[in-house]
This record gives sequence, C-alpha cells and structure tokens, in this order.
Amino acid sequence: MKKSAFIFQSILLLLFSTSVFSQEKIMGRVVDVKDSAVAFANVVLENNSDSSFITGTITKEDGSFQLEAHSNALLHVSSVGYADVRAPAQELNRIVLHEDVQVLNEIVVSGSTAPKTIIRKDALVTNVRGTYLAKMGNANDVLDRIPGISDRRGTIEVLGKGTPEIYVNGRKLRDNEELSQIRSDQVKEVAVIMNPGVEYDADAKVKAVIKIQTYRAEGEGFGISSKTVLGVQKYRYGSEVLDLNYTMKKVEAFVLFSYDYDKSLVRNHLMQQGVPSHPYRQENFMEETDKTRELEAKIGFIYNFSENHTVGVSYEHTKRLLKAGGTTVTDVLADSLHDSMNGISDAKSRKHHNLLNGFYQGSWGKLDVDANMDVLWDNSCGDSHVAETSALLTDQTVTATSKSRPRFFAERINFSYPVWKGSLSFGHQFSFVSRKSSYYNPEGVVDDNLTKIEEANHALYVQISQNLGRLMLTAGLRGEYVDSRYYEDGIRNDNQSRKYFNLFPSAAVILPVGKTVMQLGYSRKIDRPLYQQLSNTVAYVNRYTYEAGNPYLQPMYSNNLTFNLKYNWFVLMLSYSHIHDKIISTYVQYKDHPNVSLLRKDNADAIDNLQAMAVLSPSFGWYHPMLTAGIVAQWFSIDYMGKAKKLNTPLGIVRLNNTFVLPHDGMINADLSWRSTGNSENMRIKGVWQINLGFTKNIDKNWNVKFSCDDIFNTARRTDVTIYSGDRTFHMDKEAYSRCVELTVLYRFNVGRHQYKGKSVSNEEIKRL
Repeated sequence: MKKSAFIFQSILLLLFSTSVFSQEKIMGRVVDVKDSAVAFANVVLENNSDSSFITGTITKEDGSFQLEAHSNALLHVSSVGYADVRAPAQELNRIVLHEDVQVLNEIVVSGSTAPKTIIRKDALVTNVRGTYLAKMGNANDVLDRIPGISDRRGTIEVLGKGTPEIYVNGRKLRDNEELSQIRSDQVKEVAVIMNPGVEYDADAKVKAVIKIQTYRAEGEGFGISSKTVLGVQKYRYGSEVLDLNYTMKKVEAFVLFSYDYDKSLVRNHLMQQGVPSHPYRQENFMEETDKTRELEAKIGFIYNFSENHTVGVSYEHTKRLLKAGGTTVTDVLADSLHDSMNGISDAKSRKHHNLLNGFYQGSWGKLDVDANMDVLWDNSCGDSHVAETSALLTDQTVTATSKSRPRFFAERINFSYPVWKGSLSFGHQFSFVSRKSSYYNPEGVVDDNLTKIEEANHALYVQISQNLGRLMLTAGLRGEYVDSRYYEDGIRNDNQSRKYFNLFPSAAVILPVGKTVMQLGYSRKIDRPLYQQLSNTVAYVNRYTYEAGNPYLQPMYSNNLTFNLKYNWFVLMLSYSHIHDKIISTYVQYKDHPNVSLLRKDNADAIDNLQAMAVLSPSFGWYHPMLTAGIVAQWFSIDYMGKAKKLNTPLGIVRLNNTFVLPHDGMINADLSWRSTGNSENMRIKGVWQINLGFTKNIDKNWNVKFSCDDIFNTARRTDVTIYSGDRTFHMDKEAYSRCVELTVLYRFNVGRHQYKGKSVSNEEIKRL
C-alpha cells in the first residue's frame, strides 16, 4: 500500500518538474469594452507573412491566456458575439473585444440564428449568445435544446449517461433549482463532457459533466430576481424563489429564499412470484398520497482583494417536511397458505440540512490556485405507522422511528501551471464522513438497529494537456486511499470495515480532419454504495415484505471509452463501459421465512454497456429542429430460476425537438420523446412516449413568461418494470399522473451572474449520505 502511494507521488513530482523546461511565453488577457473578462475566447498564433496556423489556446475564466513565443507572429482572437481582433504578438498583451454589431442586429431583427456545437478539449461546446437559445427563458430551457441533454421539470439527464454534475462559472451546483434563476440571455455557452477526467470525482456516478458559462453582472448596486411557478399535475403545486444581491467594486453579498410545495398521488400494482418448487405469489394494490414542503435560505459574500485574488463564504439551511398516507390490499398464496390483508399507513419525516462553503481563487505569477472547503451537518427523523387486518393471521400494528445524523468535511485544492505547449494541473482532495443511523420498532416485528459509518478519503491527482499543432492530448492520473469503518451498536465490525487504494487514469485526444473533429477518451471510475445501502437496518413494508441494506456491498469499478465526432450540424456520441461487481436490486428469502421477501442491493457479475447517440440539428430560418436517435445496450446475464438468463434487449431512444421563433421575442416549442421496451441491469422496462408543448415570451429585458403543457396526452403516467432475481420475479406497474400544466414568471433587475466562485467538493458524498 505504502509503496503504491510512494510511486504515485513520485509521478506527480516528476511531471511537475517538467515545468523547468518551459520555453519563453507570450501572455495576455482578453476583455470586453467594460473591462470584463472574456472567458473561453479562441486565441490563435498565426504567421505574420501568410496567416498560417502556428499554435492556439483558449482563455481562462479570468480572460488570461498563455502561448509559446514565436518570432514574426500575429495574434488572432475571436469569440461568439464579438468582432475578431488581430494584433502583433507581444510579451504582454491586452486584447479588447467589441460586440459584433452585425450579429446583434441579426438577433434583434430575426431572432433565428442557430447555435453551433464544436469540440473543445474534452467537451462538446454549444454557443448560446446570438442564437435563438438566448430567448428560451432560463438555463433549464436552454439545456433541453443542447445536443445530448434532456430536461424534464428540472430533472436533467445526459442521454445514455444519466444525471450529470453541473457547474456554473466553475462552481459546482448542489441544487439544480439555481438554473431556473439564470436567464437564457445571460448564458454564453454550454459544454458537455462525456468522459470526465481526473480533476473530477472518481465516482462512476459522475458519468457526465455540464459546464455553463454566463456573463458578468450588469452593474453595481442592488439587484433582485424572482421566480414564481404555478402548476397543476393532478394536484396544484408551486414554488417561489427570491434572490437579492448587492454589488460594490470589491464586494458582493447575496441572500436567497425559496419555498416549494408539491402533492402527488401514486398507484402501484405489485406482483411477486417464486420458483415452481416453492409456489409463491404476493399481489399488492397500493395507493399513496405524498405532500412535500421545503424551505431554503442561503446567504453569502465574496471579496476581491485584487484582480488576481478572491475569497468567499456561503451558508445554506434547508428544512424539508414530508407527509405520506395510503392504503394497501394484499393477497398472498404460498403452498397451503392463502391470506388477504388490508393495510392503512401513514408516515412523516423531517430533515434539516446545513452546508457551509468557503473558497479562494488566486494567481501567483504563472501559478493558478483554486481552493474550496465544505462543512455539512444534517439531522433527519421519520415516524411510520402501519395497521393491518388479516383474514388468516392475527391483526397487527407496526410502528417505527428512524433517525439519521450525518456529518461531513471536505477540502480540495487545485494548482495549474503552464508547461511547454500546454498546462499542468495537480491537486489534493480530502473528505471525512460520519453517519449515525438508528431504527426502532417497539413491537419487535423487526430488530432494532444502531449503526455508524465513518469514511476518510484522500486523493491526489495530476493532469497534463498539450497542444501539438492541431492535435490536442490530455493525460491524467488520480490516486485514492479510502479508510471505511463500520460500527454496530457502538462496536466496530472488522469484517465490514475496509481499506482501499486505487489508481484512476484518464486520457483524451482531439484530432481535426478537414471540417470533421474527432475526440477519443478513456477513464477508470469507481461507484461506491450509498451509505443507506450499507446499513444493516431491516425496515418493515408489510408482514410478507421487508427492505434492508447490505453492509457487505462492494464498490463497482468501470473502464470507460468515449468517441465523439462533429461535422457541420451532425454530432455522433459513442461510449462503452465494462463494469465489475455491478450493484443491482434483488429479492431474496428473509432468513428462514420462505414466505417473506427481502428487498436489498447485491453485487452481480460484470456488465458491458454501450450507448450510441446521433444528433442532427439543421436550421431553416425561423424553424429549428433537433433530432436525437440512439440506443442504450448491455450484455448481462444473471442466475434466474436455476438457469442463466440473458438481459440484452437494447433500449431505443428518439427525441424530436421543434423550436419556432416568432416575431417580438416569442417562441413555440413542440417536442416528442420516445423510449422502447428493453433491459437495464436485471430489469425489463416497458417503453413510453410523450408530447410536450410550450410558449415563451420575453416581455422586456426584465420579464419573461413561459406557459407549458408537458405530456399533453398523459401517456407517460405508467412505469412498467419487471425485476428478475434468483428464484423470484418482481413486477411493478406504477401509475402517477404525468400531464402537467405550468406557468412560470421570471423577473430580474440588475442581475447578471453571482461572482461567487465556491465549488462544492462534496456533491457525490452528499448524494451518498
């Protein structure tokens, strides 16, 4: 273990030492007429005699850039929405970009300019400024029009990859609600990374990253933004967000308040069946109503010591209340047993969440430093009550109380330094988690449980990027040492406590060939179980079904390949993953009770996944279609009913987004989405389709109104899933009203983007908690 850690640190020092061989550099900063930094502008060094390409780069978030010096060279700087600038290359350069009046006039007159997607470094980047996307409403609406991304009522997914991590101006979001507060005309560009490198968490849940770049605030003084949502989806729901900020030359302070209310009705038809040698069938008809209320308050400030040094602190508190109640009719047939039950249940839960974040960003000569810290403390508790009447057995009432108290600390510091024709990045990340949980059942139907999990994670990583002519290469290595300790009733369990040391390499290459740009990437990832999945607690569902964690779960490891190709308005995205110890949902017999099923997570054999997506986004004046078609396939088999069962039917995906740009800042969206029946893990998922309509109108620069109707035919209301597990089959037919009519009103005054740059280093651990 120590030898491996020593080798990894030696590699880090060796790569860093290459900086001594760096040649003379030309440096500079790109700004607009207001002296605001222009991030991600293209900076190309050209031969002054024939304008031939020498080398190139892009500006950082602060507008700075650095290139290897060449004699008789010319700088060519360009960025969407600005006029190009050419100037003689000097040792120090300050480039001022002016807005492209011709482009801006085109926006005002027609409003139908189509966005363009390019491959830059490890990402697919789509420009928003100067296109019809800038009039969509807010950032959520923009994301739903980016190749490979789907957004349904704030649930964002990268097709074939699942839920992504999202960054806004370099700051990781914990709550996607913030996206709805960003006006679409404040978004500069959106980058989608299909194969995140070593600077991101090694957790395999981070299968994709979305990076959103916005513009600076409009000016100093007081700013306000608010969002009001009113909707109906079987029941009424709504939310209100108020964001206040005050900006001075060196200081910005902000306060945010939000309130959400939701109510839903879900009907479930569940069927469990056993092997022929032990005939078993359990059928449940369930109806449950949930009511959720959430209050959030956030406060923060930043201070700019100078152009090169910034610090900031933010604190947020969230209170979430959930009430649920329902009825269940159960019929059980097993051998000579035949029982019918009626159940009435109610449950309440309360959660208080606190998160403190601090950051520092600075430049010390050529060295850039980015440091972040998170401190989290939560308290959750819940009470449940189930009253059952049985035709065969004694009537019973089961009550339970559960509590959870997670504590968390994390820090991350990243350094970046120019090396040869590119840059070297390296850093350290540390996190410590302590999570106590308890479960008490006074009737003694299931065992009481008191557990604690402590986990410390140390990570070192290094990444080097080089521009070799038109070819760009990136390679990185991340090392993680994890010490996990499991306690039950205050006593450490050595069999369930583990230590890991793992190396996670990544690499990417970009090669332009004519008008076609290709990108190939590789990464190794780990997917650790949620802390709740590791708990030994057995929770009561009904007298024939229990649910539990599994403290013996092992992490999943995956090797991932991605290939992206861009030509004109055609984008191809391919990815392949080989996963060891896949975590799946299983139904097994509970102890020595053959008629009782236990739902839990287990490790399965290896699984291979393939995702292939093709996106076509031509433009026809005021009409902008975007067609996405692809498959998500797997190669996977399990032991089912004593035989090997293959689950290899692919899922087909088709999305057709239609955007119609109207005069006077109006827009109509008509979208169709479809998914076929197929397999995912050890499940068979039935296909579904839906049609959405929407209308968006910018009243002036401050007001935006959006009216939408999602799933107008209510066709996506049913979720039909079959789980195959050992000697049992579980089928769920879930029905939840999906037609949704919603009105959103957004107001903003003197608000661009928050200058707060803190990047939460704990999102994945927070999800596990």
